[in-house]
Amino acid sequence: VDALDLCNEMCVWGDNLDRDVSWWYADLLKAVYRLIKQHNPNIAVLPTPCFPGNGRPQEGVIDDLYQMGCGPYMDRTNIHYYVHDLYEQRDPMNTGMYHYPTVVRYMKYLSEQNGDFSSLVTNTEYGWITTLNRPYLTEGQKAQYYRDILDVSRRAGFCDVPYMYPATSGGYPYLDLGNWNMPCHLSLIHI
Repeated sequence: VDALDLCNEMCVWGDNLDRDVSWWYADLLKAVYRLIKQHNPNIAVLPTPCFPGNGRPQEGVIDDLYQMGCGPYMDRTNIHYYVHDLYEQRDPMNTGMYHYPTVVRYMKYLSEQNGDFSSLVTNTEYGWITTLNRPYLTEGQKAQYYRDILDVSRRAGFCDVPYMYPATSGGYPYLDLGNWNMPCHLSLIHI
C-alpha cells in the first residue's frame, strides 16, 4: 500500500453534516494520520478528495482542513476528476470551468496559500464511462483524455502519479472478492 485515501468522497455524498469537515473529520484525519505513520511512515495519508465536477465547490474543503490545523496531517491534497456528462467540458483540456491544468494548479495554490509548499496534488480517481456520455465518446477521444491527464500531471512538477479509475467500456470493472466487491485500484486504499 502506497497511500490511504481517508473517507472516500466524504465531502461529496451524504447529508450536510457529512460534508462539514469542521465537526468530526479534522479530528479523525489527525488520529488516523498518527496511527498510519506509527505503523508505516512511508504510507501517504490523503484527505477526502475534492470533486471539481459535481457542481459544488469542493476545493474549499482543503482550505478548511488547512485552517483547522490539518496541514501537517495531509501528505498530499486529493482530487477526483469526473466530467462525464459535461459535453465539451468533459475534455480535460477544454478551457472551461473544469480545465484540468487549472484544477490541479488551484489545488496546489490552496496548499501554498496555507504555507504548505512541499505537498503534492494527487488525482486518485479519473475516468470516462462511455455509456454516460452523449454524444458518446469514441475510444480515440477517451485515449486522448487519459493521455492529457497523465501528461499534465507529469509536466506540472507538483502532481503525484494519477490513479485511473478503470472505465474502459460501459461501466467500471470490479474485483470479485466474494461478498465484497471493490473498484479496481493499484496501491491505493479508499476507506
